[in-house]
Amino acid sequence: MNERGEPIPELKWPAHEIIANYGDGRPFMLSPTALAILASIHCPGCILGSSASNLYRGDALRARPFPTDFRGGGDTVWLMRHSLSLRACLTPRIGSVFCVHGKDESLTPAEAVAFMLSLQAEKLSLARGIQEAATERDWAILIEEAMLHGQARALLQRRRAGGAAGPARPWALARWVWLTAAYGWHRTRVRWVRRNILEALFGSKASASGHCQPVP
Repeated sequence: MNERGEPIPELKWPAHEIIANYGDGRPFMLSPTALAILASIHCPGCILGSSASNLYRGDALRARPFPTDFRGGGDTVWLMRHSLSLRACLTPRIGSVFCVHGKDESLTPAEAVAFMLSLQAEKLSLARGIQEAATERDWAILIEEAMLHGQARALLQRRRAGGAAGPARPWALARWVWLTAAYGWHRTRVRWVRRNILEALFGSKASASGHCQPVP
């Protein structure tokens, strides 16, 4: 809800998408592999939603302190760093209400770029960690997705630097158009690779894959 207590129906986090696609309307448990892969491909979003609205096992959380140097992205980084040693249960039932409010501080453009680069490094590290830990299949495609995503973000930053409506000078406008096309191609490629990853992970039915188990 917003600060006036009104619902925000258009606000969707990755958890909403995962619950809708794989839960069959019931609570379900994700395997560590599925949790890690979903954390990787949804970065810079976080499948935890808001950690203030989650329940954690105290011993699991105390053994894995949240990083404090990622501002509001600490939960995203925490999950990527520890997902291979955790299990997560998602439920369609609403158990808490989260208030979306204004931020006390904002990032400068330089800080925003540095923040995204830090998240990209964590994403690539997780993709490589999944590949190294995998026994049932080769997950090199996750590294490909992480690299493509990083390239897309870099192109987006360069495009934004050229102006939202495109610069006036012909050579600069041509560069801006090229960056727009290149960014669109990379984003399309990322979406295609992600579909392949999810198909390899869950197959035609998530509950039959062993990575998504209903909870009684």
